[in-house]
Amino acid sequence: MTNAARAESPDMFVQFANIIVYQMADQWPGLDAGSHTAAELHFFEMETTKIFFLLFVIINIMGLLRAMLSPERVRQYVHAKPKNLFLNSRHRKIKFLNE
Repeated sequence: MTNAARAESPDMFVQFANIIVYQMADQWPGLDAGSHTAAELHFFEMETTKIFFLLFVIINIMGLLRAMLSPERVRQYVHAKPKNLFLNSRHRKIKFLNE
């Protein structure tokens, strides 16, 4: 995506970083909106916000999955699987590596 297209339709992370860095730049002494420092702060704020948002989504999805799955259902699923399928293939690999 080009810079012109990004300026026309910024996503919510870019908009939030714009508010934090560029609209508040005049409140911070020595920070010019066109400087490299402002661009670095904008990038840092945008990426940090994305990471925290993704963490929030993943934590909530995992919480929902844990709430929906009871330990008994997991036990039933595990006991229905063929036993030693993974161990046999792993054991063969270990024997092959030791030879």
